[in-house]
Amino acid sequence: MLDAASLGPVDVVTNVVMWQNAGCSIDPTESHMNKLQLFTNLVNMASLDDKFTDQEIQFLVSRAERWGIPNDEFETILVGIQEQGPTFELPTSQAERRLLLEEMIRLIASDGELADVEKELLATVSGKMEFSSDEFRFILDDVIRRR
Repeated sequence: MLDAASLGPVDVVTNVVMWQNAGCSIDPTESHMNKLQLFTNLVNMASLDDKFTDQEIQFLVSRAERWGIPNDEFETILVGIQEQGPTFELPTSQAERRLLLEEMIRLIASDGELADVEKELLATVSGKMEFSSDEFRFILDDVIRRR
């Protein structure tokens, strides 16, 4: 069992399960991507420091509403994290991986800051998603610019 407080960036992404999901659209409201799995990844990311900031909660609530995730599913996800620790399921398509990375960046930056340790975590995750360093920097800059 994983303890989120003891996890570092490498430990977190070592605990990755690949999605067996094929979809091409980047918008989870219009794609075959499992919105619940995407949302679960975001909740897992927010839980890594063993606390949820007000901004993270607001971000997650807005995503749950946008993607039609009911409150009972949200609660089930939280219980699962408490019992099993955080895990991440990476989509198989590059478009869906980019969406996941973009949403993770938005979540982490929801407090108005992006600390170096958070950038390192995102860079590690992006590497596991097979993005180059240049691609990661481009995506990061693009998401931050559009905020």
